Amino acid sequence: MLRRLLSLGAATALGAAALTGAAAPAQAAACSSTNGVTVVVQSSQGTQVRCASGDPSSAWSALQSAGFSLTAVQRFPDALCRIDGYPASDPCVNMPPASAYWSFWHAPNGGSWTYSQVGIKGWNPKPGSSVGFRFGSGSAPSTRPATVSAPAPTTAAPKPTAAPKPTPRTTTKAPSAPRPTSQAPGGRTTAAAPTAPRSAAAP
Repeated sequence: MLRRLLSLGAATALGAAALTGAAAPAQAAACSSTNGVTVVVQSSQGTQVRCASGDPSSAWSALQSAGFSLTAVQRFPDALCRIDGYPASDPCVNMPPASAYWSFWHAPNGGSWTYSQVGIKGWNPKPGSSVGFRFGSGSAPSTRPATVSAPAPTTAAPKPTAAPKPTPRTTTKAPSAPRPTSQAPGGRTTAAAPTAPRSAAAP
C-alpha cells in the first residue's frame, strides 16, 4: 500500500512538471530588438532562450518576466536556489554547494558573458542586453549572448496642408468735395456761381 502511494505521488509530481513545461510563454526566443532583455537558462535538462520584454528592473525580474518560476534560498532570500523546480534535490534551506548552483552571467548587446559580481536581485540589465544562468560548478552558458538592433523608428507621412486662400483687397473710395450750393427762389438748390474777385479802389 505504501509503495502504491509513493508511486502515485511520483506520478503526480511528473504530471505537474509536464504542465509547468507546457506553460512556457509566447516569447520563447531571444529578443529581436533592444526592447527587452534576452534570458538564457542552461542545465542538464537543456537550454532555454526567452525574451523578457520591456525594461525589467533586475535579473530576477527578467527571469520571471520571461516565464520562469523561481525559488529563493530560505536563509538567503536574495540567492537563487531553483529555476522551474530544478534541482528538485536541493531543499533550498542553505546556500547551494559550489559544485551545484546557478551561476549568473550578463552580457551587453553583442558582447560576451561576464560572471556577475552582483546578485540577481541587484543587477539591473539594460534593454538589449542578455542575462545567463547555468547550473553546475560556475561555467558560462554555452549559448552566445544575443545581438539585436534598435527598433526601426515609425514616422508618419506628413499630411499635405492646403494653401491659404487669398484675402480679397478692399479699396475705399475717397469722398468727393461737396460743391457749394445756394438757395434759389422757389426752393430749388442751385450751384453758386463763382464770384469774380473784387478790385481794390483807386486812391
